[in-house]
Amino acid sequence: MFKLPKHSLAMAVFSMLTLSNAAAQCNINYDFGDADFGVSPDPTEGEGFSPGMLNEAYFDVLHILVPVNAAGVDPTLPEAVEVDSIKVEDGVNGPLNSALVFTDTTTMEEFYAGDIGLEVVLNNNGDSDVENTFLGGNQYCAAIQGVPSRAGVYRIAINVTAYADINGFPANLPYTFDDFLLRVNCPLLDSVNVVNVNTVDNTQGQLSVVLLDAIATDDINWYNDQGWLVGAGNSIDVSESGLYTLLITSENCTHELSGILVEDDGLDCNLSATVDVIPASEGEADGQATVNVTGNTVGYQVSWFNESGLLLGTEPFIEYLLSGVYSVVVTEDNGCTFEIDNVDATTNIPHHEGVSWGMFPNPASNVVTFTDIPVDKSWTLVTLDGRTVRTGRGGTSMTVDVSSLPSGMYVVRVGADNQWWDQKPLVLQHK
Repeated sequence: MFKLPKHSLAMAVFSMLTLSNAAAQCNINYDFGDADFGVSPDPTEGEGFSPGMLNEAYFDVLHILVPVNAAGVDPTLPEAVEVDSIKVEDGVNGPLNSALVFTDTTTMEEFYAGDIGLEVVLNNNGDSDVENTFLGGNQYCAAIQGVPSRAGVYRIAINVTAYADINGFPANLPYTFDDFLLRVNCPLLDSVNVVNVNTVDNTQGQLSVVLLDAIATDDINWYNDQGWLVGAGNSIDVSESGLYTLLITSENCTHELSGILVEDDGLDCNLSATVDVIPASEGEADGQATVNVTGNTVGYQVSWFNESGLLLGTEPFIEYLLSGVYSVVVTEDNGCTFEIDNVDATTNIPHHEGVSWGMFPNPASNVVTFTDIPVDKSWTLVTLDGRTVRTGRGGTSMTVDVSSLPSGMYVVRVGADNQWWDQKPLVLQHK
């Protein structure tokens, strides 16, 4: 049985208190390859933000590579026109209040982020004193976070102005990044029962749903991992292993559950996997995890899910995890599957606002520099399995040689007398 956690008012209040203190900045680390301009998620590729749940903490990131040339903003302009900067338009009550418009795709009502319990935190890397200004030719990001207070499927439009110089004259070029999608589910589902298929015995599997008490639904639809509708109703038969998605529609809202795993009991599989985790700091969306797949002989797909069964990512590496328990499913092309359903990203190391220190570059290659660690504190670089590989005392600035350490994920902890006050993830990537 795929069992969902019970929701309560106490959990919702705790989530709001936790995230209200986070104000987490995103990491400027997306790989755009050789592109001159881009966004992630990219709506032109069918990508959207990770789905959220009503009254539960939410965090996701928009990455943007600002073009050097104005043609990247307006194709009618000559490529020779260079972009000085792009500004996310100020709202009436401060930055971003009206720059991001959330349109309910069912009712067509328009909302600002604060109207539905969300906020937007920009990271312009300190390149401009104006926090909502991004410079041309550079990469930046924006964190969308909060506790959603209204369910729905929203189309997000981001209104910006590009500043350029055309033949010696300053020009303001309005532009809208549009068609981003964000789904906020409401709790309708108690659990899903799964019966696996068996291709040796030629027996079908079955999926059935258990709704929360007193829930009246209009539609219950089931989809395979290709997005095809494979059945409707409280229970369906399935003939193939894989990941399935359930979409429940009620009078007022919807609930989408991804990652429902149906296995093939007739396959002889040797697939296995382990997960390395950097836990999230208290009140921070800074957890990371990497799945390491072994025993596979063909290609495979990776799917990460949170405790509510919402799909978070499809790459071996995932970041921006809040404190909590996650699951990952690895599916081979031949149908073999392997699931780890207890990826624990909780931590007992609190985040202390009084300890403000820096670390760069991250990812690092040969050296990493720590800044502004209090002199009465020490720092320790540890592996994910807890081995200490570097340590030292605090100071204004110190550069540490990491060229001999293997590439991978590490944790830097700051504290005193083995009482850790803060931690940050560090990635080593040797060129």
